[in-house]
Amino acid sequence: MKRPSRSWPRTIPSVPRSFCSTRFPRRDRGYWRLIAGLSRVTTKEAVEPIVKHILTSKDLALRRDLLMAFQLNLAPSADDGLVRILAEGTPELKLIAMDELVKRGAKKAVAPLIELLDREEKPDAGTRAQALKALRRLTDVDPGPSGAAWRNWWKSSEETFGGDAAPKAAGPGATVVETLQRNRLTDYENLKKGAP
Repeated sequence: MKRPSRSWPRTIPSVPRSFCSTRFPRRDRGYWRLIAGLSRVTTKEAVEPIVKHILTSKDLALRRDLLMAFQLNLAPSADDGLVRILAEGTPELKLIAMDELVKRGAKKAVAPLIELLDREEKPDAGTRAQALKALRRLTDVDPGPSGAAWRNWWKSSEETFGGDAAPKAAGPGATVVETLQRNRLTDYENLKKGAP
């Protein structure tokens, strides 16, 4: 079996650009295979361009598809990418990233969620209300609806808060069960989209 080149992460930035330049039809198998492949990258160098594309692409359907596939990526670098999407994304992207970070039990999401309590761009988007719900679900506490109350609680509880979920990385070091669960999720998504 041939080992992959160590330089492959340098090719990742060009993959999202190729989506825009070739305009894959959404029904094309190649499109969904590339989306699935991008959801499996684990290094920070490879995850960063995907997150950047999710944040900046003009193709809204592609952004959504990348983010939905990216949710299957259980690497710690994916958590960092979701936190960046939570901080910089549109309200719709923030809601998706928020839900996924809560599902993962990611402690690193607490501070950005507290920031969202104070700065909501569109009141009708419901970002503030969802951030409050996410904080309550993630922490199992409720110091109140204000950002200041949450900041005070976080300042006093950050060291003792054990919010990170059990290790969830897929790939090298992942357990067989974790790998099987992740593959089942991927296969289910492929079936929903009509890919073989």
